[in-house]
Amino acid sequence: MRGAQALNFLRRTTTLAQHIRSTAATRLEFGSCLEANPNDRVYTHNRKIDDLLKSGDLISAHEVFDEMSLRDVITYNLMISGNSRNGCSVRAFELYAEMVSHGLRESASTFPSVLSVCSGDEWLCREGIQVHCRVIFLGFECNMFVRSALVGLYASLRLVDVALKLFDEMPERNLAVCNLMLRCFGESGDSQGLFGTSFEAVPEQDVISWNSIVSVFSDYGSVLESLGLFRKMQFWGKRPSVRSFMSFLSFCSRNNDTQSGKQIHCCVLKMGFDVSSLHVQSALIDMYGKCNDIESSVSVFDELDSPNVFSWTSIINSYARNGMGRDCVEMLKEMDRKNLVPDEVTILSVLSGCSHSGLVKEGEVIFNSLESKYGIVPGRKLYACMVDLLGRAGLVEKAEKLLLKARGDADCIAWSSLLQSCRVHGNEAIGRRAAEVLMDLEPDNFAVYIQVSKFYFEIGDFEISRRIREIAASRELMREIGYSSVTVRN
Repeated sequence: MRGAQALNFLRRTTTLAQHIRSTAATRLEFGSCLEANPNDRVYTHNRKIDDLLKSGDLISAHEVFDEMSLRDVITYNLMISGNSRNGCSVRAFELYAEMVSHGLRESASTFPSVLSVCSGDEWLCREGIQVHCRVIFLGFECNMFVRSALVGLYASLRLVDVALKLFDEMPERNLAVCNLMLRCFGESGDSQGLFGTSFEAVPEQDVISWNSIVSVFSDYGSVLESLGLFRKMQFWGKRPSVRSFMSFLSFCSRNNDTQSGKQIHCCVLKMGFDVSSLHVQSALIDMYGKCNDIESSVSVFDELDSPNVFSWTSIINSYARNGMGRDCVEMLKEMDRKNLVPDEVTILSVLSGCSHSGLVKEGEVIFNSLESKYGIVPGRKLYACMVDLLGRAGLVEKAEKLLLKARGDADCIAWSSLLQSCRVHGNEAIGRRAAEVLMDLEPDNFAVYIQVSKFYFEIGDFEISRRIREIAASRELMREIGYSSVTVRN
């Protein structure tokens, strides 16, 4: 319905723009003159603003802009673009509105930045449709860059029909807008359109285009289509890139599909990526580890001549996922012997392995030496992981002290983990404190209300349990619906 309304809007505004374009010419002359004949002072200021924005100094650029008594379209274009690149969407749109209110006529360079701002901000998306009306009114609808930005706008609004209409009417298309249309189809779940209209329109169906489709499937979990895509690439003689292989292996990891992962591994060997890319090899290690094939994971790792930190992290994570905490600790010690400094992700994997293997002392030694030995300051994820380790071992008092010490680094995940440990080990006092903190941290999280309600129910405080559920219902909080997939007969 929204798509049909938007299509009717396009038809009406096209007719309207054709009617008023000639009668409004005199009102646009002032802005046109300013754009065509900027004085030297404005030109100098524009150059200064441009230099400041290129150096990343948005604040100083605003100071120069505010001091200008006379501004032209180029001035506003620079400031709109600069604010857009720095994520200041609302300010960028305010500058655009100010420019129009001063009677300055937009140039073709104005609209890509403005439409990009509207596409990236939920609050401004509807304003983007009004900007589209200005595009038609000023006759820029055929400009390739403006049209590409319009496709992006309607794609962000999930109006696939409108985006496709704009795309089909483009006299020429570049690779960027074709890839944008591919993502639009993918996000709407239209795999037929993904391989149809938009992909056939790609000027040159290169690996970048394939990677766009692969990335879409990666984001939205279309496993069967992704593996079919892998076979299509082979059939059409397209050599997958490192990024393609990593995405395909990620599909197999998430779906525990060892068989397809092994087929891709064979292609990796055939194409020589086993020697040339540590990233692909690390993805293979990770895939086998997540598919519970630790022997294959170790085999791939052992074949590496010079594994980097990313590779070591992959094998340690594989051990952790398979409950082999002792091996995680030994691998970390081996990294120390080779003078390789682990990063935060590596330490998280080691502590996770210790947590699932009950290696409390080993985990504490590693955690307490992070800053002095590796220069890693524990953050929220590391504190949450350590709380989980202590809580699983029943050391809830120690876990609570750690969270109180962490202060700002103690988030909802860590306190939720502590509350769960209190439920398992029957510590009512600490559980009540954890429940109170959780409710303060996440007052709009339905899962928190359910967890806290269950805790009070289990300790026999039925009245509080009932009231917490009533509060959740009164706030109309809803549980997020999960989803899963099942493979039947291949």
